[in-house]
Amino acid sequence: MHMTLAEAPLRRPLVIAAAPEDPAAAQRLMTLGWRPGAPTEVIRRTTGGARVIDLSGARIAVGGPLSKTLQVRPAEEAGR
Repeated sequence: MHMTLAEAPLRRPLVIAAAPEDPAAAQRLMTLGWRPGAPTEVIRRTTGGARVIDLSGARIAVGGPLSKTLQVRPAEEAGR
């Protein structure tokens, strides 16, 4: 079951499902480690819609509009 980063629950292991469709966002996030299959976790939500995620041990802030486009899935589904 894919969901957006904006829909993802807090503190649940996730796996990145896809790269962003926007080439500029994809390039920027890939330099930070955003790759399909990589583990991540939402560690904080802001009132403005942004998400703070743990990505390979680094904390990264993702803006609200972008978080609505990034696809993730629960980690327990990754092995299926």
